[in-house]
Amino acid sequence: MATHSTDRIPDGENGTGQIPAHVVDELLASRARRRLLRCLRGAEEPVPVDDLAADLAGSEAEDERSEAGETAVPTNRQKTRIDIYQKHLPKLTETGLVAFDSRLGTVAFTGGPRVTARLE
Repeated sequence: MATHSTDRIPDGENGTGQIPAHVVDELLASRARRRLLRCLRGAEEPVPVDDLAADLAGSEAEDERSEAGETAVPTNRQKTRIDIYQKHLPKLTETGLVAFDSRLGTVAFTGGPRVTARLE
C-alpha cells in the first residue's frame, strides 16, 4: 500500500510540505468527503471502498429522509462508490490525507493533526 506523510503535499508549494489552510478548507467543504474522512479516521485498519460507499450512501439516505420525510429515495450505493473513486480519492491521495491500495481496494486515513482537529 502506498504511504504518505501526514498533513503533507508531496511537492508542496510553500516549501514545507504542509497542506495550506485554503486546501484543507476546499477538501473539507464537501459533506461526503468529511464523512469519508471521519469514517477512515475512526477505523483501526484500512477500509474497503465498498464499505465506505455503503456508509456514505446510508448517511446520505438518512439526510434525505430527515429533509424530505420518510418517503425519500435512498442514495444509490454504486453512484456513491463511483463518486469516491472519481471525486474524492484523487484529491485525498494527492494531498496525502489518505492512502489507497488499488490491489486490495482499501483506503486508510493518513492525515495529520491539522485535518483531524477540523473533523471533530
